[in-house]
Amino acid sequence: MNYGLSIAVSCRASRRSILDKWMVADILKLARAAIEDEYARKLLALCRKPLGAHESGTLRSSLDTVRGETEVIGKTHSAIASQMKTELEEPLAAFAGGMKERRKIVQNGIEKLLKIKMQQTHAVNKVYSHRIPPYKPCYFTTQC
Repeated sequence: MNYGLSIAVSCRASRRSILDKWMVADILKLARAAIEDEYARKLLALCRKPLGAHESGTLRSSLDTVRGETEVIGKTHSAIASQMKTELEEPLAAFAGGMKERRKIVQNGIEKLLKIKMQQTHAVNKVYSHRIPPYKPCYFTTQC
């Protein structure tokens, strides 16, 4: 029984579940940032509409105030969305880059080992092909 392998596999599985939880949380945050960005665009589009252009007096000033407040809220939501994106994308990009570098290091080591193994296997097969005659079936069952 190979106990070391089972321990390594269980540790890897626990790390993967933690990583999956982080990724789900980051994906949810990115989705929220996208929702904030969409909401900001809709608010900014709403404040550009000519509401109350034909009105006069206090109604017009009230609608202008509402339009101005809506624009401020839209810009605030846009700033929040961009801040959320930058806070999430930079660490994710750094993490992905680090994982790519680690994977490359491990993969290069494994490729070197595979190349050595293939060379050794080829050398062994070459030696055996010269020394051991190929298998021939025995036709005389009494003499085998």
